[in-house]
Amino acid sequence: MLAVIFSLLLLAYDEWYFTGRYIQFLRNITVQGTFFSLTRSYVLLTLLFCAQVLFSWAVFVVRPWWKLPFGFLFVYSAFAQAGYWNAFNRFITVQDVLTAYYSPAGLWRDAIGMFFSWYAFIPTLLFLFFIWLTWNGHEGGRVIALTTAVLLTLFATLSWAGVRHTPASANIRFLNTMAETGWGGFSAPQQFERPTLTYQAPNPPPNNIILVIDESIRGDHLSINGYERPTTPTLDQLAQYGALYNWGIAAASATCSLQTNHVILNGVPHLPDTDYHVYQNATIFQYAKAMGYRTYHFDAQADYLWNGITFSDLVYVDERMTPQTLGSDVDTDLQAAELIHDIIHTSTGNFIIINKKGVHFPYFRAYPAEATLWEPIVDNLAYNDYTLLSNTYDNGLRYTVDGFFSRLIPNPAELAATIIYTADHGQTLSQNGEHWAHCRGSLNEAIVPLFILSPQPLAVDTSYPASHFNIFPTLLDLMGVPPAIRPTPLPLSLLEATAADTAPRFYLPADRDFFTGEPVPFDP
Repeated sequence: MLAVIFSLLLLAYDEWYFTGRYIQFLRNITVQGTFFSLTRSYVLLTLLFCAQVLFSWAVFVVRPWWKLPFGFLFVYSAFAQAGYWNAFNRFITVQDVLTAYYSPAGLWRDAIGMFFSWYAFIPTLLFLFFIWLTWNGHEGGRVIALTTAVLLTLFATLSWAGVRHTPASANIRFLNTMAETGWGGFSAPQQFERPTLTYQAPNPPPNNIILVIDESIRGDHLSINGYERPTTPTLDQLAQYGALYNWGIAAASATCSLQTNHVILNGVPHLPDTDYHVYQNATIFQYAKAMGYRTYHFDAQADYLWNGITFSDLVYVDERMTPQTLGSDVDTDLQAAELIHDIIHTSTGNFIIINKKGVHFPYFRAYPAEATLWEPIVDNLAYNDYTLLSNTYDNGLRYTVDGFFSRLIPNPAELAATIIYTADHGQTLSQNGEHWAHCRGSLNEAIVPLFILSPQPLAVDTSYPASHFNIFPTLLDLMGVPPAIRPTPLPLSLLEATAADTAPRFYLPADRDFFTGEPVPFDP
């Protein structure tokens, strides 16, 4: 009985804090549903409520030491779900779990500060009160094991039946997401195998190629794209010199780093990735090795693998540089630029990818105080003032984007590599009242830059509306990869696309599944 009472109180809290999800759901199915869909929805609602009752009952009846791990799980889910709702107005998804897992500790710290919701104390204190009432439970681990088995079976059974769209308690939704992450997010790569490229180029490559994937750079805040502030004077100079070919505002493939890096590095041709190209295509590093390049991966963000590159992929990476080598302060990107400059000016046949540190929120940490050009700034975790956020963000752009290129290319006449530059995603900057930076679904989160710097003239049409999907085939063209070993399907290369090839562009909001989620239009 206590488990039922607690679950009903939890339902009331959920309905209040999470803005009427149950009432809205019932209204929708009543108006739009058939008899079958109504019956199915009510059955799902009942089963998910029973799942919460079962979880609560198990925690209440077991001995005190068994209450601790499951109690911690409930409290963690309460704060995590309330925090994500506070920041994004949605619950945690599998993609969020994977992104958090692969994110550096510093981002966890900042995310806690941004997402924290005091309202999570309501279910937490309520839960602790019921734990106190049932502290002297006498059941053992068998109850926990049985409950876990029943819940996992329920989640697996209902996953195909629309459980993602049926309201459930924040606690049950969290447990379901963790289960889906375990059997899908982490295990899926093990079910597929990348092809082995047996082709070997007969001659050593005559050029250097660099792919720069910047972090959180919104394309319309670069002066190279017409922004009123001089955030990228070095790039402006390179454009005047004639070495920069600019596609202007490009469409990100998604609004969170993990998904976009998957697309760029693995040649995913479209989203959703219904055919699992992300796990079955050869990586860009494999193609570089097949063409005889010495391969480098510079990661200015983390010492561990986070961006879709796996340990098995590292066999195709000759050298990997991380913050352990580059440092982990505001000058990490600048240090990387100087090292890359030395590599390309002392040798050829190098293929280099750098994931820059960029201008991730909080923006004031992207540059030293003495580099401030625009004030006032935001020097805390507040995210609600477009003017202040833009000032801070633009300072970061000037320091880390322009600073990177001023060190990589101190003299335009000595450009020693073909460089493709883009960013993983954009930023909202709270321009339309958003209280999140990215990883949701607004258009500004998908606005990224895209240009090529080339020491030789390129016959390209920069009026073509470009996106992340064009980068992989462009790299293959720059390497001279034979058509016979390229993946299919393959989007257009920027070296061949023209305005006549214009097609609608789409991006995937971060709360939608990489393999099944519906993308949204980028173009008006």
